[in-house]
Amino acid sequence: MDGKPPTGVQRKKVLVLGLRKSGKTSALRVLTHGIAPKDTFYIETSTQIVRENVDTIIPLEVWDCPGSTTVKNLGAPLSQFSSVVFFIDIQDDYHLPIKRFYELVVAAYEAGITNLPFEVLVHKAEAHSEEYRLGGNFYILNSTSIDELRPDNFREIQQRIEDELYDYPTTLEPLHTFYPISYHMTSVYDHTMHEAFSRIVQRITSQVHVAALENLMNVLTPNCSMAKSFLFDVNLRIYVATDASPVDPGSYEACSEYVQTILTFARLYQNIPLHPRSQINMSSTLTSPTTPTPRHPSELPLQSKPEIPHGDAETNSKPHELFPEGEWASSFAQLAPETTLAYWQITTSLALVALIRSDTFESKRGLIEYNVAFFRDAVQKIQRIAMNEGKA
Repeated sequence: MDGKPPTGVQRKKVLVLGLRKSGKTSALRVLTHGIAPKDTFYIETSTQIVRENVDTIIPLEVWDCPGSTTVKNLGAPLSQFSSVVFFIDIQDDYHLPIKRFYELVVAAYEAGITNLPFEVLVHKAEAHSEEYRLGGNFYILNSTSIDELRPDNFREIQQRIEDELYDYPTTLEPLHTFYPISYHMTSVYDHTMHEAFSRIVQRITSQVHVAALENLMNVLTPNCSMAKSFLFDVNLRIYVATDASPVDPGSYEACSEYVQTILTFARLYQNIPLHPRSQINMSSTLTSPTTPTPRHPSELPLQSKPEIPHGDAETNSKPHELFPEGEWASSFAQLAPETTLAYWQITTSLALVALIRSDTFESKRGLIEYNVAFFRDAVQKIQRIAMNEGKA
């Protein structure tokens, strides 16, 4: 649902753990507060558990825990949590954090907790080359010596965790397959942290809800000849759904940066009233199939709404189920002569961002705008249903 959830909605709890100086608090501040990565140097080390409400596609309660936190001194059973996120500093010795994570998984198993997703974030990957972070290299230069090669830490951490869990005695399947454990290489200096939390949020969101959104994306994307599309939470800059095609890091980063740029400039215009007649002219311009694609987002009105078919004045003045009251922002920019980046506001917190061939966008713009209007209506209905189901 838009904005904050209604009273009575139960929040899913996310437990964030990691040793001291693992970067978990800085990562959360960048993600939820939009702090610049360069300013994270001034963030103090966590000394107590901090609970923070985060409103995305589902309401969350994120627990940021000090490095000394264990299951014994957590103060709450693991069964209360929908996800456990564990940070490991890839630049530091990782034997102790692996041991701590192993103890965490074993504690969950001995408590009889099943289906608890664990997320391992191998963090501070900015020390490594981009090729390494994308999985292209097995060896990279050590950050402390240009003459010494370092083994593939990310794969080694993953293998050691699985080996430790495999050796735990159990009558069921090995622990590394008993619990769903996902591994992410992350950094606050690029898009990887937001992409990792995109996947984390999707895993704990109702699969019926996620599937419904993905089905909509899979219908919209080919029908509008889009190369790739994302449904973004604009506040966190994470995607809550995407179409079935593989997620290319470059495409995701371009879309994420565009969302950030739009939000930055939107604050300059949020208090400027629009003349009613100007709104009508803007709406007509947006839905016209022959209107050329603007070369820059600033050339397009920030507030827009698809045009309602002509009828009597009384009918057009009433709220329409397909087009709820309110003005929806949209913006378009050309990344290159052949590629257009398109942004449509879907709710107050969600936006559709897509990559489209420029010639296709110019020739089919009216059809694309029409389809996006139906897509917006469907997403809003899904969000209302999801929020009603989530009430306590």
